Amino acid sequence: MSLVLKSGLRAEWLQMDDGETLKNTLARLYGVAWRVRFLRDLARFVPEAPAETLVNPTEQAVLEAVVGRLLPTAGKVVQALARLAGFPGPPSAGLPGAGTLWEGLRRLEGAVLGWQLAQAQQAL
Repeated sequence: MSLVLKSGLRAEWLQMDDGETLKNTLARLYGVAWRVRFLRDLARFVPEAPAETLVNPTEQAVLEAVVGRLLPTAGKVVQALARLAGFPGPPSAGLPGAGTLWEGLRRLEGAVLGWQLAQAQQAL
């Protein structure tokens, strides 16, 4: 987990004024680090697991809209997240790391927000 926090989320670059702020920030980063590690490990060891294991229905719909195809498995979801982060697509590129998956999740979060805002606007 510390490798994900250090290399993926760059936690060592944080500068906090007090211990309480640092504690709260690290608590949030641990949640993100857990999700990044779960994404990475499930895609490596159980790539045929259902996509719903990694993402909620809205996240899956947004990812599918971005890549233009269905993403039925965990492996496909992780590939789509990596592409969202700018990771090259060919298999020779290997599997994405923690930093790439964190960036993909960050971009997905923004895309989901835009998706939800667009749907709310259509409902008006």
